[in-house]
Amino acid sequence: MRLAPADVAREEAEALEAQVAEYPDERAEILREAAYAWRDAGEGARAERMLRELVAEEGEDGCWARTDLIEVLLADGRQKEARAELDALARHPDLDGGHCGMVAELLAGRGALSEALGWYDRFVTRLSPDALDALRGPEGWMELAAPTLRGRRLVREELGLPWDTTDELTPAPPTATDLQRLRRGLRGGMAGPPTATLFRVAVFTRSERADACRRWPATYVSDDGQFASAELHWREITEGSGTSVRLYRLSAAGLAAFADAEGLDPEQEETRLRYRETLPEDQALVWPPGRNDPCWCASGRKYKKCCGAVRGRPGEV
Repeated sequence: MRLAPADVAREEAEALEAQVAEYPDERAEILREAAYAWRDAGEGARAERMLRELVAEEGEDGCWARTDLIEVLLADGRQKEARAELDALARHPDLDGGHCGMVAELLAGRGALSEALGWYDRFVTRLSPDALDALRGPEGWMELAAPTLRGRRLVREELGLPWDTTDELTPAPPTATDLQRLRRGLRGGMAGPPTATLFRVAVFTRSERADACRRWPATYVSDDGQFASAELHWREITEGSGTSVRLYRLSAAGLAAFADAEGLDPEQEETRLRYRETLPEDQALVWPPGRNDPCWCASGRKYKKCCGAVRGRPGEV
């Protein structure tokens, strides 16, 4: 007998909660996902309670839970409570660019354009000088911040505002020429149809990113929404474009050793790209993995329960 959707969601929520003991480092992310499942199961009060408990734990995970709570409150029409949570999030010392971009897109999607712009502006103020330089470059469209900045520019246009300096540096979406140039520049790519493009990406898994944070704290932070942003970015560039993605998982220790041997700065993107070229092609991962396959971020969870569960698309308003 086929289960009703609410019963399926309940089973999913219970299964997620059971994973917390197995993956304690991913506790907050798992419980946030479980809260959505409980809501789908018709247990909105339970979902809200879980999110509020995570918010009370503070830190960056608490901020992410608060973005989910804001989404729930707005969906339920509880505007006053949502505003209170937005105000609290805006003042939080652990607020980062990932939180700001998520809230901006949420508000823009609900038509609250002026308020969304304020959150987009918070996102902009948190971009590093290196990120801004990369956005200005010929391949700025490949930067993770690009879709969010395009969302900001669209909101400003809808508000009738003239372009500002950030709008001027915001890269346009990739054109056919961009993708052709990327394909020509790839070395060791897989053979494919003439219209296919292979996008080769150097990534840290969750454990390796934690190691990179310890080694290079000025460049990497422990939780800046990197994995969710990357997932959404790859969806954007592959949708309907004939582009495929291959992931080359980096080792922080390997990158450090490579940089030392070559006399390079391990915190520079060019160094990471050169290190990627030394990695065996047969170890590259095809993205996206199957829904029931291990997630590309090496969390130990299934893709559909991890990065594959990320909601939304970047830059949508």
